[in-house]
Amino acid sequence: MSEDQSYQSLKEAIEAEDLEKVKDLVENGNFDLNDPNLEENEKPLIRAVISQSANLVEYLIEKGAKVDEAEEALYAACKMACSYDRLHGEDSGTDDLRIIRYLLENGADPNFEKLNETPLDVVCSSSGGGYEKRLEIIKILVETGAYDERIEDPDLSPVLLTCSLGEWAIEIFQYFTEKFPRLLKNEELKNRYLLHASEERQFGIIEALL
Repeated sequence: MSEDQSYQSLKEAIEAEDLEKVKDLVENGNFDLNDPNLEENEKPLIRAVISQSANLVEYLIEKGAKVDEAEEALYAACKMACSYDRLHGEDSGTDDLRIIRYLLENGADPNFEKLNETPLDVVCSSSGGGYEKRLEIIKILVETGAYDERIEDPDLSPVLLTCSLGEWAIEIFQYFTEKFPRLLKNEELKNRYLLHASEERQFGIIEALL
């Protein structure tokens, strides 16, 4: 079997969430799980994140897949966790929090940016419900360092995006402002919050701001 064929077999086993097949291929093959010649979204760790299998993600990292050499892993995990199917399907994404935590524990950058969007932006801006789960992910990200300077930027703050998060908007907003009291001391940002809250008819946030 050629190297390309071997990698294709590994990719297919990951996509099928066949842990035993993946183990057989990794342990009896000659794979570089961090092959720099692979496109980012073709790296085994990224494929495992997209497959949404915590067992595969943990196994590959234990076998040497480096989180910091698959920079988009956490971003992809947050995207998948907030997809409509994961928020509302029969499997509401019970592995998602486990994957996100494990990636962060193994060196994922909570402030990684793709197209000027961080994992925190993804969770705060994705539409489609699942707000209780979103709040759990937000807490995990913030508690592991996702609070760079842009959180106070009137144009880029992910907190502005929370106004569109339905009935959970006020709870998520309160979490951010309790965690970072300085946010409400920034008058420009506070006025922007009021504008967004008014547009989304988030009266609880408006009351909290006044």
